Amino acid sequence: MNQFFKHLKPIAISIAILVVCVVSVSLVTKHGESETVSKSAAAPTEISVLSKEESSKTQKSKTESSRPESSKNKEESSLKSKPEKKVTSKSDNKKDSAPESVQRRQSVISDTEPSPEPSETKPENLTEKIIVETAVPSEEQEPEPIQTENNVTENKPSTEQNNTSAYQPKSTAVHININGEMRAVWIPYFTLDMGGTDRSESAFRNKIDEIINTCVDNKLNTIIVQVRPFGDSIYPSEYFPFSHIISGTQGKNVNYDPLQYIVSAAHSKGLSVHAWVNPFRISTGTNPNPLADSNPYIKWKNDGDNSNNDYTFEYNGGIYYNPAYPEVRKLIIDGIAEIVKKYDVDGVQLDDYFYPSEETFYDSQTYNAYLDTIEDGYNGLSQADWRKTNINTLVSGIYSAVHSIDNNVMFGIAPQCNFDNNNKIGADIYTWCSQRGYIDYICPQIYVSNKHPTFPFATLADQWKKTVTESSVKLYFGLGIYKAGTDADSGTWLLADNNIKTQIELSRTLETNGFMLYSYDFLKNKTSEKEMKNALTVIK
Repeated sequence: MNQFFKHLKPIAISIAILVVCVVSVSLVTKHGESETVSKSAAAPTEISVLSKEESSKTQKSKTESSRPESSKNKEESSLKSKPEKKVTSKSDNKKDSAPESVQRRQSVISDTEPSPEPSETKPENLTEKIIVETAVPSEEQEPEPIQTENNVTENKPSTEQNNTSAYQPKSTAVHININGEMRAVWIPYFTLDMGGTDRSESAFRNKIDEIINTCVDNKLNTIIVQVRPFGDSIYPSEYFPFSHIISGTQGKNVNYDPLQYIVSAAHSKGLSVHAWVNPFRISTGTNPNPLADSNPYIKWKNDGDNSNNDYTFEYNGGIYYNPAYPEVRKLIIDGIAEIVKKYDVDGVQLDDYFYPSEETFYDSQTYNAYLDTIEDGYNGLSQADWRKTNINTLVSGIYSAVHSIDNNVMFGIAPQCNFDNNNKIGADIYTWCSQRGYIDYICPQIYVSNKHPTFPFATLADQWKKTVTESSVKLYFGLGIYKAGTDADSGTWLLADNNIKTQIELSRTLETNGFMLYSYDFLKNKTSEKEMKNALTVIK
C-alpha cells in the first residue's frame, strides 16, 4: 500500500499544478473583462438623436464655417425624422386693438386644438416667508435626464447647451418664497423709462418706491420686471449693453445698479421679483436707436468674420437673434445665468416673443444649411419643427443653468393664450407643460373678457388647465387689466366691471397657482378703476 501511494504522489502534484494554472488564466480573463466594463461604465454617455437603423449610417461631414448649429453640432444636425403635417389654423387670429404702449401680442385661441386630460396639481398653503439659505440644487428637483437613442423623440431638445458645469451654485441667497397664491403684476420697460426725469439715482429710486408701494396697496406679492427688452440690460452686464430706457442712450452706463435696488426694495416690502427677459428682440427698427458699439449684433456685423453673419436676422424692420446657432443660445443662457448669479431674483421669465412669425423666408438660409446635413434617403424636420427644436434646446438650457446656480429660483414662460399662434412661432407649449426639465411655471396671457364673442375667458382657462399635465409645472393665468373699461373684444369689456374679479375666482376654482396682471400702469388707471376696485375684494 505504501508503495502505491509513493507512486501516486507525483501524479497528484501534477494535477494540482494544472488546476492552479487553469484558475489563474480564468482570473486574468475575468479581470480583463471587468476592467473593460468598468471603463465603459465610466465613460460619459453621448446622447444620440438617431434611431437604431439611422445610427448605423455614416453622417456626412460639413465643415463650412458659416453653417448654423445644425451643421456645426453633430447632435442637432443629425435630427432625422419624418416631418409632421403642417397644422392649418381655422382661427381668425384677429388681434385685439390695444394702446401702442402695451406692445404685447394679443391673441385668441384656435378652436382646432385638442384638450388633454387635466392635471392634478394642487395649490400650496397660503403662506409667504423670507428665506436665507445655501442655494445648492436639490437632487429631487433636478430635471429628468433626456434619454439616449432608444427614446429620443423629435420634440426632445439636444442637451448640447445643458452642460451646467460652467454655472457654479451661489453660496447663499435671499428669497421671497411664495408658497401660496401668486398675485403678480408685469412692469414693462416703458414703465421704467426714465425719460422726462434727470435720470439720477434718486429719481429712479423714487419711481421704484412708488411702484412697490402701489403693488403692496393692491395686495400683490410679486413683480415681473422687464430687465432685457432689446438685447440690452437695466443692470451692468458682461454680455449686453446698458439699456437706453435708464440712461437715455444704449451702452451708456449709470453710476448705480437699477436691478440691485429693485430687488432690495421689493424684498424689504415682502415682494418677490421675477426678471423678465425678451430673449431674441434686438431692435424694432426705430427703437432703440442707435444701437451701442458693444451690442453683440453690431460687433458681429463689424468684426469681418463671415461665420457669424447669420447669428441674427431681420424681419419687418426689426432685428432678432437666431436661436439656430449654439453660440447665440449660449449668449442668451449666459446672460440669464448672470442675472441669477449676481442678483437675488426669485424667478426668471421669458415672454411670448419667440420667432417673429410663421413666414419662412427670414431664416431660410439657415434652415437650408441644416437640410444639407441630412443624408440622402432621410427626411429632415419641417422648418416649423426645426424651429421648435431650436427653442426647446434654449429653454431646457436656461432651465438647467438657472437651477444649477440657485434651485430656489423659478423659471417660467408667459406665452400667448392662442395655441395655434404659439405653434406658428416655435413655442412648444405641449412639451413644456408635459415634461420635466423645461419650465417651473407657465402663465398664458389670457387677455380676453368673460363674454368674448368667440373665446370667452372660461373656455381658454379650462383648456390651459387641461394642458398642464406635468405636476411640477405651476399654472398661472395672465389677466388683461389694460382692457378693462375699453371697447376691446368687440366691446364685451364694457358689459361688466367685474371681469378680473370673476377671472381670479375661476382660477381658484380650477385650482391653479395664481395670476399675473398686465400691466402695472393700469393698477391706477382711470379706465380700469372700477375693475380693480372689484378685483381687490377677492385679492387677499
